[in-house]
Amino acid sequence: LEKFYHLGSSVYGRLNFKNEITGIIYSWPGDIPYPTLVTYDRQGNRLDSLDLFKVIKLNPTTVQNVIFKDEQITILDSIKTWEMSADREVLDELIDLQIDSTRYIVNEDGKIIKR
Repeated sequence: LEKFYHLGSSVYGRLNFKNEITGIIYSWPGDIPYPTLVTYDRQGNRLDSLDLFKVIKLNPTTVQNVIFKDEQITILDSIKTWEMSADREVLDELIDLQIDSTRYIVNEDGKIIKR
């Protein structure tokens, strides 16, 4: 894995895809760790990349999850909002949860394709 290290990042994980394609998950420092998936061929040539966290305004009510299963990548974003009373109490009947998902696959050439 040493050949996959990039200045300023940490190797967080490794995935194996079809046709000897390797995916490396890098973690970049910031206010929160910022993960990026980069695919490589057998010779170590970079093929494609995907930022695993979408650029959105993160706050305590935002949750992002990334799921890797059967060579698919699913990014789930959930945002919870609510209204408060004049006494600063959360009004349970006005809580809203929005969930969005985006799916990707890694094709046989190592390209990351949005589905």
